[in-house]
Amino acid sequence: MDSRSLSSTVPSLSMNERIVWISDNGPEYGYVRWLGKLPDIGDDWMVGVEFDNPVGTGTGFYRDQQLFESQMNHASLVPIIGLMKAADFEDSSPTSSGSQHNILTYPAPKTLRSLMGKSRGIQGHNNSCYLDATLFAMFSSATVFESLLYRPSTAKDIPEYSQVQNILREEIVRPLRKDFFVSANQVMQLRTLLEKLSSVEGLTDEEKDPEEFLTLLLNQILRAEPYLKLSSGLESFFYQLIVDKDENIVLPTVQDLFDQSCLGNSIRLREIPPCLLLQMPRFGRQYKMYSRIVPSMQLDITDILESSPRACGQINKNCDNLASFECKDCFGERGNRFNTRLSNITYCKSCFQSKHFSRSHSTGIEDHDNTKSIIKHGCTNREAQQRFLASSSSSKNKTIPRVYMDLFAILCIETSHYVCFVKCDNDPDAPWCFFDSMADRKGEQNGYNIPEVSLFEDLPFWLSDKGIAYLLNNRDDKLLPEMSRRLICDAYMCFYQSSDLQLYR
Repeated sequence: MDSRSLSSTVPSLSMNERIVWISDNGPEYGYVRWLGKLPDIGDDWMVGVEFDNPVGTGTGFYRDQQLFESQMNHASLVPIIGLMKAADFEDSSPTSSGSQHNILTYPAPKTLRSLMGKSRGIQGHNNSCYLDATLFAMFSSATVFESLLYRPSTAKDIPEYSQVQNILREEIVRPLRKDFFVSANQVMQLRTLLEKLSSVEGLTDEEKDPEEFLTLLLNQILRAEPYLKLSSGLESFFYQLIVDKDENIVLPTVQDLFDQSCLGNSIRLREIPPCLLLQMPRFGRQYKMYSRIVPSMQLDITDILESSPRACGQINKNCDNLASFECKDCFGERGNRFNTRLSNITYCKSCFQSKHFSRSHSTGIEDHDNTKSIIKHGCTNREAQQRFLASSSSSKNKTIPRVYMDLFAILCIETSHYVCFVKCDNDPDAPWCFFDSMADRKGEQNGYNIPEVSLFEDLPFWLSDKGIAYLLNNRDDKLLPEMSRRLICDAYMCFYQSSDLQLYR
């Protein structure tokens, strides 16, 4: 993989050249530290970049070989098409239609208003809302799915791989980001080809579910690497929340349901996923386990990671020891809402004995037999303790760094119609928008649908203490504004991404 042994084709960049990558948060500058082709990726040139800021998550390694040296978390491998020379970028407009390099990046924040209004987004046609909403959630703002647009074909791919990828990139993502509009005819190209290549019937005219489309596109057609890798050895692109309904929980959050589902089904993650697609606990288009679910803007996955040490969760005792036990019977004990977190049911040996054996027998807590040792989790107890101690320079402030994933899109369904909410960029305070591919219609049988993207300014309120209090005190869904009702009552799938892994894996 030495760049000197490559073909004589000269790339547009050279070693140590100053470059820029246009991220959701604006331009990120860096230097070319490696140029080459990777046998298991294809014939396209890849660039090893050392960014000025901590953009990537690597250190210049690819598999077991160090391609170049870089500061920790400043390195990334990027397809050459995704970069510009810094001088070219500074001499041109970031939104110039003549630049082939930045045309697949999301517009700068000052142009976000251009995305709003009628005839914006993806135009719906012939029951396409499941596909329209999913594609808008994946590509209108987020970059975590960007590799799907660039990975070169291999011998293992179907013959039509490049054709599907080209339609997805050139007919859907490009006009969505450049012109803020994708016509139904362009989407129909993708639907027609997918139907031709799969055993799934009715992709061009029948109602489908997002998970059907995602499984077909990601697994069968594009053969992407699964995002979710479980300790059981199973791999998947999304995770269905499976829980027993708790009548004591009136207004669950996604974090509540995620923790309950992972605990009840003994789910652990082998690694931090670049994105996590969570299906809400509902079955079919009608049945919902909970009539309302509050989205969690950040999802804490620390206690789900297989190899991560865990802290004793007895914060009220100011305990800063490493946890040795987890007690499932303490989860949601007596309907205590504050015990619906995995972080609250872990104990060091001392706290475990104090809680379970120092009370009167009438509490019944001695009967908690659903307890297991958690000191290993992929490492020895000594290794876990060393990581725990190394997480802080002060022995009085030993904390295990929490690992969070950020919410960036929510697919919703009302009866059989899908819509979505999408965060407009990666800034924590970025606005959210609401997208409906069939918001309006012109004409009847021979007419056409008019998509619409609307600014949704109320999301911070519904996630605040005042918003939660309102929801708890007002149980009639008809009192909620339409978009807010869809957010709280109709969530179908939540899209989370790791801010550290959203560029390239």
